[in-house]
Amino acid sequence: QDITERKQSEDSLRLQKNLYAALSASNHAIVRAGNREELFQHICQAAIEHAGFLFAWIGELDGSSGVLKPVSVFGDDDAYVASIRVSTNKQDRHGEGPGGRAVRTKNHIVIADVEHDESVAPWRDDLLARGVKAFACFPIVVTGGVFGTFSVYASSADYFVDSIVALLDEMTLDLGFALDNFALAQARLQAQKSLEASEARFRSAVEEAPFPALIHAEDGEVLSCNRIWLEITGYSLAEMATIGEWTTLAYGEAKAVVQEEIDSLYDLVGRKEEGEYQIRCKNGEVRVWNFSSVALGKIADGRRIAMSMASDVTEQQQSIDQLAAAEEKFRRLVEQSVAGIFMIDEHKLIYGNPRAAEILGLENHEINNIDLEEIIDAKDLPALSKSIKDTISGDQLRARLEFNAARHRGENVRVGAQGSSAYHNGETVVLGVMQDISEKSRADAKIAKYIEQLKSAFMSTVNVAMSIGEMRDPYTAGHEREVSRIAV
Repeated sequence: QDITERKQSEDSLRLQKNLYAALSASNHAIVRAGNREELFQHICQAAIEHAGFLFAWIGELDGSSGVLKPVSVFGDDDAYVASIRVSTNKQDRHGEGPGGRAVRTKNHIVIADVEHDESVAPWRDDLLARGVKAFACFPIVVTGGVFGTFSVYASSADYFVDSIVALLDEMTLDLGFALDNFALAQARLQAQKSLEASEARFRSAVEEAPFPALIHAEDGEVLSCNRIWLEITGYSLAEMATIGEWTTLAYGEAKAVVQEEIDSLYDLVGRKEEGEYQIRCKNGEVRVWNFSSVALGKIADGRRIAMSMASDVTEQQQSIDQLAAAEEKFRRLVEQSVAGIFMIDEHKLIYGNPRAAEILGLENHEINNIDLEEIIDAKDLPALSKSIKDTISGDQLRARLEFNAARHRGENVRVGAQGSSAYHNGETVVLGVMQDISEKSRADAKIAKYIEQLKSAFMSTVNVAMSIGEMRDPYTAGHEREVSRIAV
């Protein structure tokens, strides 16, 4: 009885069953494999154990050399895979084999009969020695190009019927998808590691920052509070686990106002300078912090977060207050001084205190920033301007000024002043004091007049005496007259 057809039918059914078993094992490996190497090994193993191939291997394309390098081999190849060189470069003599052509064309290449196919002449003897009668190479296509090839070897010619080729095409296509998924998973893992490393660096930077820093969420949770914040305030993180607890501790009755300001921080675009606030520390000390904040977006659970930073300006504020007090004290001393105090440049009287205004015959509001020519007598102005200029330039150490006040209310006022160079708003000026020396000038003039009168009277007396003397001794009288003149 001729059972040929039945035998062929049974063989076809068995092959079909084996093919599906191989595909099932391949899919199982894709789902379960933890890494590429494990996946490659299971794919090659499935091809041998279920599809009946002699051996199988997967080669990865080396982008720099264009050579397929074996990454997984399964079956009895008798070191064949390790001994061959498969190039994808068309100009290379090893580049015209099935593997190289499969990569370049991105299509499978089937060698149905090794013994008679001239394209495998360089490898024929080695293949036949290992019982290989047919083989095929399938390109593993991934996103962005070709990863490499999946090659399988059979013991009989014409083994690669359409159903087997279709199965291997599907297995290789699934393998490409799996590699893409591995790449995506690796990229996600790397991104996650980078994110975790970045977050760790950020947390470390916040924790070790030399200024107080606090990260908080819109629901009030304090996510992070750095060491210096806790050190300065004296509170523990447990005591200020929420923004509400912090504002109660630090601001007391002003809590509501501060809380309203904090609630507006989560939608910020860019950094916001909030200004100075007084905070109460655990030991009762009140310190001044200058706050600024920035929104940090949303975290994984969808909450918006912000970071608030502060600089402790307590000592600085104390210094400012002390300076302001000193300046106020100095201002009162200047304003109440019995001497006229002034600041002057080459063209203007920049400042004068009330006494200076009184000396010059001006109202207090008139004296500042007034042109010199309006208050200095024209005769005195050139010499005064030169002295000021020489002092400002450094040609002389001190300016000694004396002038008539041109605007004094109808009175002839003589002013004496002296000053030295100083800096004001980045410019060199003369800072000095002035006095009304009108009485002194008048007194000096009277004394000079008295001296002249005295000299005249003295000479008249001498002349009378000399006249009498001439009558007795003309020679001696002439000598005495000359001596008297020189003495006077």
